[in-house]
Amino acid sequence: MHYSGYFLVGMLAWATACQAQTEPATARQPRPGEFGPTANGLVYPPQTMSKLRHIVDSLNLKHKVCAPRRAYRSQRQGQAYYVRLEAGDLAAARQALAAGIIPEAFKQQFPKADLQPNLLVISRPETTGRLGKKELTTVYESIRR
Repeated sequence: MHYSGYFLVGMLAWATACQAQTEPATARQPRPGEFGPTANGLVYPPQTMSKLRHIVDSLNLKHKVCAPRRAYRSQRQGQAYYVRLEAGDLAAARQALAAGIIPEAFKQQFPKADLQPNLLVISRPETTGRLGKKELTTVYESIRR
């Protein structure tokens, strides 16, 4: 019996909600501004808008000049091979490297050489010592991990 009461209330609510409207639909009236209806249709009347416009313009002038961007200076970097040769014709190896020999040809010409490819070389100035002298520090990292 308890559930039948809920059923009847639900049916009554459904019946009243589904009835056709007897009153004609009216257009929604424009909402008044903060201080009542305004002529310009905005929240504030024209006098307040002119004052706000003056405030916004003064803020725009204040922040119009920006600090110039500093030049971006990247670290010196590049991709390299690590070459190690302890025995053999070291002078000829040095000349070949200075001439710009490709690593594969260098390995063929000097088979005892140890070559490590894909190194990222980064050089940056760092302040060292008590005198604050800047020295160039070079870091070698493998690109492949």
